[in-house]
Amino acid sequence: MSELDMFTGKDQIMSAEKRMKELGHPKDLHDKLYAACQSVKTTYEELPKIVERMEQRKKVHEVCAKVMLGIAELETQ
Repeated sequence: MSELDMFTGKDQIMSAEKRMKELGHPKDLHDKLYAACQSVKTTYEELPKIVERMEQRKKVHEVCAKVMLGIAELETQ
């Protein structure tokens, strides 16, 4: 309730520095969160390219499998 009172008027005169000290988070935590968000953003932006490359590899794998089956069939003849 004391935290709620701070926002609703009882301690409304609190300075920005005091508010940060009592209610905020340390700067290193902000930096870690920012770095984590940046890596997620990068991955999110790269995801379509990764999916496309995986689809291409799947197609290449299927073609290679067909070729290998064709070779195996020719060897048996």
